[in-house]
Amino acid sequence: MTRRIGIMGGTFNPIHNGHLNIIRQAREQFGLDEVWLMPTGESPHKGITDSLGRYDRLHMCRLAVQGMRGVKVSDLEIRRSGKSYTYLSLEELRQRFSDDSFYYIIGEDSLDLFFSWVHPERICAMATILIACRSPEETLHAITVSQQISRNQAAALTRRVEKETGAATGAQDSFAGTKSQAGLSHGAGPTKVPKSSRTGSSQSESSRTGKIQLRNLQAESFQVEESRLRRKDLQEKIKRLSDTYQGSFHILDCGQMDISSTQIRRMVAKKEDISAYTPAKVVDYIRTHALYQNVTGYDIVAIEKSLQGLLSPHRYAHTLGVMHTACALSMAHSYPMTRAQIAGLLHDCAKYLSNDQLIEIAKKRGLSISPGEEKAPQLLHAKVGALFAEEIYGVQDPAVLRAIRLHTTGSPAMGLLDKIIFVADYIEPGRDRAPHLSDIRQLAFYDLDLAVTLILEDTIAFLEASGAEIDVSSRQTLDSYRDIIQTRRFQS
Repeated sequence: MTRRIGIMGGTFNPIHNGHLNIIRQAREQFGLDEVWLMPTGESPHKGITDSLGRYDRLHMCRLAVQGMRGVKVSDLEIRRSGKSYTYLSLEELRQRFSDDSFYYIIGEDSLDLFFSWVHPERICAMATILIACRSPEETLHAITVSQQISRNQAAALTRRVEKETGAATGAQDSFAGTKSQAGLSHGAGPTKVPKSSRTGSSQSESSRTGKIQLRNLQAESFQVEESRLRRKDLQEKIKRLSDTYQGSFHILDCGQMDISSTQIRRMVAKKEDISAYTPAKVVDYIRTHALYQNVTGYDIVAIEKSLQGLLSPHRYAHTLGVMHTACALSMAHSYPMTRAQIAGLLHDCAKYLSNDQLIEIAKKRGLSISPGEEKAPQLLHAKVGALFAEEIYGVQDPAVLRAIRLHTTGSPAMGLLDKIIFVADYIEPGRDRAPHLSDIRQLAFYDLDLAVTLILEDTIAFLEASGAEIDVSSRQTLDSYRDIIQTRRFQS
């Protein structure tokens, strides 16, 4: 049985609701049995920031389409080395699925670049091209129909305003479809009412309201004309490409898509809410993995020299081990390595202080001291270390400071960086006495939650056996992560 399959390529950096709307519209308007999302590995046309791995984009696509009937995500181009060329992907798909018909979906902005694609003639021979368009025929038709009503309203408003102000508005010209209207696209703006009619105590509220309504109608008229011209231009491009490459091009009407991946990345960098534009699971993934955020660079060499002069040789070697392990874990779990590196390097930056010094600094700076920390003041090196990281080493990143602060006791609500530093502190290469160390080291690179649970179980068991003080935060964290693991088992 022949299937009608839509292929939607792109960087999806990140995927957003506009992409999902295109998928829905393509299935509905062209009767597609399935749509396959195909994230680009290395785009020939767009640069993808090095800080975002291709597998992050692939995973976000999978999260976005979960539960969408007839939608799949292909890793064909993600796995391919070198630049991703559409003709190669279509050739491979045609070989594997020779009985199926393919519809390749592109954006309206990509149409201008189609001639520059590698082998566009072969693409056209293998697939029907669907152009996702931002200005649909249905909306244009509805506005055009309502425009006749607007013209009648404009005429009535014009007569009313002229009667009340004694000034001609020139509103009729703006609705006549003449060159005076076309001039709006060059910055002319809505027709202006003479200054004498805009000012003066004699101007009535009715007149002012009428002028506002006129300007709104003029703006709508301009939008209609602009939509007509854009659609006409699009149709001419399609005809030229169809004639040139003997292809089948069709418009895919998708409504007003007022968001782009570029806008979303900028919003995330400015810490703005993107939940209205991006699927919830993708929003959570972006937040958890700190994607698209501006990460400050640090002078790692200078900090290393400073710490080497403060810490004992054994403690300094441990510090470097934690830093390198944190970097490795960040790569395994798709987290910005710069953050993990600086958090790992500074996690024990206050470890050289005595217990009395730690208590004195904590009290002087108003840091909270738990009952467990009062009995085991060495635990305070984490909180004081976060303070030093900020004030001495210039770290302003809240996520880094939090990870340093929590690395000894943990917390029931740890973020990804918190878990990376907590685990790295336990499994770095210099550690050799902890039980189950080999198992935890393996687990850490694919299941941080389980690694955290085992570390806490072993740590608390050791402290109980030795009669040492156990901070309440550690017990609370263990209970929380046991619940997480238990819940996960029932869901699997």
